[in-house]
Amino acid sequence: MEKRIQTILKKLSLQGRVEILESLAEGPMTPSELGKINNMPLSTVSRCLKVLSDCCLVKKTGNKYELTGIGYLAADYFSNVEQILSLWEYICDAGEFVKILPMELKPGLAYLCSAKIEPDPYAAVLRAMEDIKKAKNYGKYIDRIVSYEIFWIMAEKNLKKGVNDYVISPPSVANRKLEVCIQVFRDMNLTTEDLERIKGSTQIKLLDLPFQLGIIDGKVLYLQIFQGKKTETPFFISRDRKCVEWGERLFDYFWELAEPLDVVAEFNKYL
Repeated sequence: MEKRIQTILKKLSLQGRVEILESLAEGPMTPSELGKINNMPLSTVSRCLKVLSDCCLVKKTGNKYELTGIGYLAADYFSNVEQILSLWEYICDAGEFVKILPMELKPGLAYLCSAKIEPDPYAAVLRAMEDIKKAKNYGKYIDRIVSYEIFWIMAEKNLKKGVNDYVISPPSVANRKLEVCIQVFRDMNLTTEDLERIKGSTQIKLLDLPFQLGIIDGKVLYLQIFQGKKTETPFFISRDRKCVEWGERLFDYFWELAEPLDVVAEFNKYL
């Protein structure tokens, strides 16, 4: 199997072959149509098709060529890689993040190409606060942020709108988060009934991850990918449906892996 993959990659390394694969992803074509689209001599197209056919990436049906199942996978792969390369400066040093992504979510990095990039992390957090204020249903967060103001806003949304919050935090900051949350509850002068409502609407899990993520009501995504030891990196902000759905799948994947924290017991400990 490994030799077959090496052979395919070697055969695709010459100019023109990937272009033909990408063209055939649009549908079956004749050699002359492929030559016209890709500005290639017919002789070059014929040689490329012969190689692609030998690798079982294309097949001939009548006078036209079309992709095989493996051909479609290869075309999608190169298309995704080409798009993702536009994010080069943001993911080149983000090996830890890319490494832990499950295979089915790696192609989704291409959705970030259409996202707005906010270079100032502080400005991105302020924008996220405005979206948290508008939340009506839920928020999903992977973060290490400890913010009195944000926790106050979230507590208000828990009480007034019944918003549910799902949070994954690194173990190293979990205690500090709980301490600040308790301070917020005390300053809000919450009743016992209020506290019970907040406890029931908040779930926290523990897992240390090389990125921060916020999904609010399934409508907006905030993603910050750490680059090595550098954590003051830009945020991707997107309201594109596909990008947000990809972000939700990303959150849900790590939610299953994270270790649950008994929120009620922890809050009772401090209260």
